[in-house]
Amino acid sequence: MKSTSPELLFLVNARDHTVKTAPVLDVARVWNSRGAPVSVYELPDSLGLPHNVIDPIGREATPGTVLPVLIALAHGDRPAAWVRTKR
Repeated sequence: MKSTSPELLFLVNARDHTVKTAPVLDVARVWNSRGAPVSVYELPDSLGLPHNVIDPIGREATPGTVLPVLIALAHGDRPAAWVRTKR
């Protein structure tokens, strides 16, 4: 279902060891507690995605997996079922 109000979105990668998910969740909770609509989505560890998931020149990049998720979120649509919602 599409959202009718602006929403803050985070997309984290469960396998990413460079960017930690816990601080992202902390920021999302603070913003949400102050009335901002916030959603956090997570790319599952089972995909084995690297840190630079959409780097156009990176050898490990996987834009074919991640770009459809970003496009769905940008359009206010739900991403693929395998993308988890974090709380």
